[in-house]
Amino acid sequence: MKIFLITLTFLLALILQTTAVSFLSFLDVSPNLILILVLLLIILKDFKNVWWIVILIGFFMDLFSGIPFGTISLSLVLSSYLIDWLNRTIFSATKFWMIIALVGIGVLSYNLMLIIFSKFFILIGMDSMIFSYNLTSRIIIEVIYNSFFAILIFYAIKKIFYKEANA
Repeated sequence: MKIFLITLTFLLALILQTTAVSFLSFLDVSPNLILILVLLLIILKDFKNVWWIVILIGFFMDLFSGIPFGTISLSLVLSSYLIDWLNRTIFSATKFWMIIALVGIGVLSYNLMLIIFSKFFILIGMDSMIFSYNLTSRIIIEVIYNSFFAILIFYAIKKIFYKEANA
C-alpha cells in the first residue's frame, strides 16, 4: 500500500511539475516538486530502502529532459546519498528545521552537480568563471523557494500519514 501511495504521489507531482508549477514561478524560478519529494523521502526513510525509487525517478526525468542522458540521474542519486549521509551522521535528530536545512542543502547540491555535469557535457555555454552573479542568485532563490515548498509538502505528508496511522 505504501509503494502504491509513493508511486501515486510521484505521478501526481510529475503531472503538476509539467503543467501547473510553471504558474508558480518567482523570478524565473519554479519549484521542483520531484526533487523536494525525493529529498523528503530520503530524509524520512533510509537511502538503502528507497535507492531504487531514486534511480527510477532520475531515469524518467532524464528521458523527458533535453539534456544528456544520465545528468539528472547522477545528480539526483549523488545529492540523495549526500543528504542521507548528512541525515545519519550530522543531523541525526529528525526535527522540522533540520529537515528544511537538509532539503536546502539537497537542492543546492543537486543544482551544483547539475551545473558541473552539464559543464562536463559542454551543455552550458558559460564563461571561464563557473559562478556568475546571475547564476549564484538564481541558485539561492531556488534553494529558498524549494525549501518553502518543502515546508508545505512536509506538512501535507505528515497530515496524510498521521491520519492513516490513526485510522
